[in-house]
Amino acid sequence: MSTNPDSNSTEIDQQMMTRRGVMKAGAAATATAVAIGAGAGSVGAVSGLDVDGDYVQAPFIKAAVTVANHESDFAPLDFTDDSGERDSLSNYGAEIAPRDEEDTPHNPITLMASAFDAEDYQAFPREETFENADGDEEAVTALDATHWTVDEANTAGSMTVEDDTSPADGPALHVSTSSQGSGDTAVATFDSSYVDITSGEDRKLFQLVFDANIVESGVVVTFRFIDEDGDVREAIIDPAGDTANDGTIATTTVESGVYQIRLGDLPQTNNGDGTYNNLSEVEIEVAEANADLSIYGFNLERESEWVFGTEEFTNADDELDTQEITEPTGSFSITGLDTINEPLASAAIADVEYDIELVASKLPDDHVEYEWSEAERYDHPYRLQMVYNFEELTAYDLDWTLEGLYDEVLFPASRFVEAGLATGQSDMVELAEIDDDEVSLTDRTSAYGDASLDEEIELSTAIQPGDFDAIYMDILYTEDERSSAEDEAAAGPIEGESSGPLDYLFSLPGMAISAIVGYLGLSSLGFIGGSR
Repeated sequence: MSTNPDSNSTEIDQQMMTRRGVMKAGAAATATAVAIGAGAGSVGAVSGLDVDGDYVQAPFIKAAVTVANHESDFAPLDFTDDSGERDSLSNYGAEIAPRDEEDTPHNPITLMASAFDAEDYQAFPREETFENADGDEEAVTALDATHWTVDEANTAGSMTVEDDTSPADGPALHVSTSSQGSGDTAVATFDSSYVDITSGEDRKLFQLVFDANIVESGVVVTFRFIDEDGDVREAIIDPAGDTANDGTIATTTVESGVYQIRLGDLPQTNNGDGTYNNLSEVEIEVAEANADLSIYGFNLERESEWVFGTEEFTNADDELDTQEITEPTGSFSITGLDTINEPLASAAIADVEYDIELVASKLPDDHVEYEWSEAERYDHPYRLQMVYNFEELTAYDLDWTLEGLYDEVLFPASRFVEAGLATGQSDMVELAEIDDDEVSLTDRTSAYGDASLDEEIELSTAIQPGDFDAIYMDILYTEDERSSAEDEAAAGPIEGESSGPLDYLFSLPGMAISAIVGYLGLSSLGFIGGSR
């Protein structure tokens, strides 16, 4: 594997504030603009708070989610919902999990090479076609059993070459033998009329993506490449082989293995003139015992390796470094889907696993409700009551592993009037339901109160996909803290909308002016600011 400079992982764009959310917050603010000065509360959505800042508690769920089918045009976290429509987990508050520690490798996306449905896996031989059983012209591929013939003349057993399907629902070739013993040899030969590599033979790569399902003791599986006068180059699967040798593919069973080597680096047997020219025959031989192979990618014409992404690792100097992944075995993890090189980057991929967090700042507006009010009986001027509703969406294409619900403590114990959870809800929880005791909360006030500032606390591990999990908080604020907690972006203009009188009236600047005018009018009438 080669190393290269750090590559940035794909980030999920922050969800933009919608006009519906602004209008909902604006209408509530307009209705209470004058009353706020007298100590009444205001109800808003998450877009009115700086949830990513230092003055708003922002709980989050740690999870891993596997997306069954990542289509070629999908962005990270996209999936197909149960109605067959494209959706994204980012619409429900999800983002790729952030790095835990600066000096620790961060590879939040896990894949398998056998799960790529890549055109290049089946591209050999290029630009060759044949007439299929329906009389139509079809591209020739080495992953089609039609183009292989089996020779069982030298075996007491049998050999089967048949079509198969990859984990990504792409084509695959299944090669197996049975009842073979010492001295038995079975050979499958690809149709030589389609094999014609006449230049750059040494530079050409033998590229193989495979499962070695059965590798019996004593068996030798040989992938053999023969030139026009009989010179042979070979790569083998051999339980007695040495993996340090370039020509050894594997020595045992393998799940989702990748092998890439230049033909010029393979050992050569000189049965002709000793000069390897004009590759003209391809064979798969199974000898001495039995083997069972599933082949998902087979190519002999590329001169650059397939790159399955970039991973971070700790090098010999105990420093964080990166390297390209070219010969993974089994599952492997990468920094981001954007580090996969073409021609694999445009492939559909099955079972993409993401380490994610569902974060408060990216929840839809209607999943969050908050209310400011005067604290009255407390020694701080304001209190913020809020409820976050997390939804771990279920779909046939999603498979969740939920670690738990967490938060980072931003305030000392004396500030928490109350904190509680309502997990396993069938619908979102509203503030009014909590105020009216219609929802039973599991108290978590002490979890916050017993923790140190900036400490990460575990709130619950009893969360399940398909539920709503609500977190309620009632926290005391100073005036400066409230000012810092309120999202300045909410006061900006709404782009793409007309700016008529009503639009201005319901914009936040308009509401502020309305409040001032209302205040002055009421003051002049003696309702506000007068002596008792």
